[in-house]
Amino acid sequence: MSPEPEAAGRPEMSATGQSGGPGARSPARRSNALEQAIAHLNQIVADVREVLADLEDVADLLEVAESQKQDAEREIETLRRTLNQLQRFRDSSRSRSHGPTAATQEGASSVSGD
Repeated sequence: MSPEPEAAGRPEMSATGQSGGPGARSPARRSNALEQAIAHLNQIVADVREVLADLEDVADLLEVAESQKQDAEREIETLRRTLNQLQRFRDSSRSRSHGPTAATQEGASSVSGD
């Protein structure tokens, strides 16, 4: 492979990689660009910290929500058991009250029908 010829009008680069041509930045301009880059990075760091704090708040809220969900599920289960017990009690009391009463009524009607 042969080395590429320099394109016409391309500024020559120094050993440090800086352009030595007429469009080269002055040290003050480079310093200003670095300060802006540092300020931008510092803003990004601040934003990331804020997002992290928000994520920690969300994690705390999720833990509270999970705890409340478990409490609600326990309460629902307790209410289901209580309802089942009440239904069994109601069903057993109906069968006790209807059973003998029905037999008594049948016996009474056959006696009165004689």
